[in-house]
Amino acid sequence: LVMGAGGGLERAEIVGVERGRLRLDPGGHVDVEPLGEMVKAVYASVRSKRVEERFLLPINYTHSTFQTEGAKQLGAQIFGNILGQLAQFDLGTELLLVGFTNGSARLAHITNPGVLRWADGMEFYAIGSGSIHAVMSMLLTGYSRNWSLERALLAVYGAKRNAESAPGVGNMTDMRVVSGQDGTKTLEDPVLEELKSLHAAAVQRTAAENFDKLKELLHAKAQ
Repeated sequence: LVMGAGGGLERAEIVGVERGRLRLDPGGHVDVEPLGEMVKAVYASVRSKRVEERFLLPINYTHSTFQTEGAKQLGAQIFGNILGQLAQFDLGTELLLVGFTNGSARLAHITNPGVLRWADGMEFYAIGSGSIHAVMSMLLTGYSRNWSLERALLAVYGAKRNAESAPGVGNMTDMRVVSGQDGTKTLEDPVLEELKSLHAAAVQRTAAENFDKLKELLHAKAQ
């Protein structure tokens, strides 16, 4: 399963190329580790194409001609300035890739300029404008891969709801469970509604906590 944040056109192009190259084994499975390397390479290729279109073609260069002739024709200073722009260009897209390698769940983060990082050790990750809110929410729950599916789903749902406080994050929510045995399953509306109710109840309990004992202790200390 590939999820993306940022530029929609770039995401669609990267994932489209990845699908075209995808090769399943006879059992209909794919090892996510080499797939991650493939998506990383496609990401770098799409970024290279955008760099050429935005910075080089308008001044009648390609990547090849710029490298071989640019410094001589433009001069060292202008060539260096353009080279800096090329290096700093951000595709504005990041991807999360989840799947399995030899039955073990894997989680990869792919971002500009075509960098792949495996987040297995962290056990969760998030991308997009609300990623910090989501990651902090998961950290505060003390999430562990040993949790039951139900408890994990509630933590992830709560992380998504907390992420909605960030600019650009909508309140529509889709959730999927990826299993090495059963493939990918989209959670239906009744399940999402139950998660919504459980999350709301947890928030209400926190808001209604009784602070009388704490007030009493603080007052006694002040005396």
